[in-house]
Amino acid sequence: TSSWKDSIIKSNKAAFVSIKSNLKEENDIQSKVIKELKSEKDSRCKALEKKLGKCQLKVEGLEMSIKDKSSALKSCEAEDERIQKSLASTTEEHGHLERAFEGLKNEQAAKEATIQDMDIMVKDQQGEILSLGACIDERNRTIEAKEAEYKAVQLELKEEKGLLSEAYEEIKAKNAF
Repeated sequence: TSSWKDSIIKSNKAAFVSIKSNLKEENDIQSKVIKELKSEKDSRCKALEKKLGKCQLKVEGLEMSIKDKSSALKSCEAEDERIQKSLASTTEEHGHLERAFEGLKNEQAAKEATIQDMDIMVKDQQGEILSLGACIDERNRTIEAKEAEYKAVQLELKEEKGLLSEAYEEIKAKNAF
């Protein structure tokens, strides 16, 4: 029985050595594969780190761009606010100007009405002046007629004075005799 056990032990030892050899071979293959995988992993990690570095640079660039754009946006918002205030001020000024323009139009309308009233007054006065002119013309004719009468009366008086002088002279001459 010992030979049988020895044969099993030998067979088991041989199997064990074979398994051990297979395991060692497998282990060597796995170590080789692990080294290759590790090398591939390291090279991929380096490539990824390189990509990550580039991405970080891009992110930093984008962050700077965002900051610049944010600053530009704030500047635009401030400019927009200034423009809105200016627009509100301009609109208010436009309202004042429109009211002033309406006031001027009303003033002009009032002045035009006054001018029309003055035109009517001037026309009335012109009528009165024409009427007064006619009266003056009538008086002038009356004065001229009276002057003509006065001259006629003066002539008559002169003639009568002349006649009276003659008569006086005659009477004086008669009395002198």
